[in-house]
Amino acid sequence: MDGINYCRNIVFDKIFCVINIDKKIKEEGTETRVDILKAIEKVSESRKERAFLVGGIVRDLVLGVKNKDIDIVVEGDGIEFALELKEMLKARKIIIYKKFKTAMILVDENLKLDIASSRVEYYEYPGALPIVEYGSIRDDMYRRDFTINAMALEIARSNIGELVDFYSGYEDISNKKIRVLHDLSFVEDPTRIIRAFRFAVRYEFDLERDTKILLKNAISDGFLRKISWDRLKQELVILFSDKNLIKGMAYLEKYNVFTEINFNIKYDLKMKESIEKLEELKELLKFVGVKKWLM
Repeated sequence: MDGINYCRNIVFDKIFCVINIDKKIKEEGTETRVDILKAIEKVSESRKERAFLVGGIVRDLVLGVKNKDIDIVVEGDGIEFALELKEMLKARKIIIYKKFKTAMILVDENLKLDIASSRVEYYEYPGALPIVEYGSIRDDMYRRDFTINAMALEIARSNIGELVDFYSGYEDISNKKIRVLHDLSFVEDPTRIIRAFRFAVRYEFDLERDTKILLKNAISDGFLRKISWDRLKQELVILFSDKNLIKGMAYLEKYNVFTEINFNIKYDLKMKESIEKLEELKELLKFVGVKKWLM
């Protein structure tokens, strides 16, 4: 894949690959983000706490896809780490979420950093917000939605760019598969059902066989109805905002999501044709220079 320089063998149940982080981020056209990584490395060394790039940015570095988000996990106190990093970066603002052991640094108008302590999450009931406790980087990766999002890159000069992949995310990206990390994933957080469709559409991946069965069971058992409409709507808006709306709608219809959430809509040939016309209109408006907010 575009982002990987080389991989070594699996050691201690972990595959080691190396990504040239500085080079890949410079290719995206911003020196600022390289400077941020260097600042994170300095704070990591001074506090003697391991820090990792995690989540979507790692997935997209492996894929060679641009990603503006920077998510950091610290094996230690993420909030204290973030406070030190803010001072080093002379950032505009920091927002702290003590309950979730996380912080957001607003570097400037266009760039934010999300920093969290590595943690374990427990769900009291399906669709609930998690109860958070400190954990290791391995624990933190295990709580992720899919294996492709459960990889990390250590930010330390001795190990910089080393891909930490306990759950075979690299292999699933290679095989174009969306796979959950455990059997209760969709039960604990049913919004992952919509996210599975989103990633399948965005990257043209397929749902892995067991994941597909678990997803179907969670839908038929009514778990989508156990989450708030606001949370569900948020995931649907993101799905509908992706480039291939037709494929997204097809997934929702195929897995009876509209029926399960009592949404009175039927995705059929007529609607597909209407969406295609709408997409053509959007492209035309874009071509003639109509502002995005008018679309």
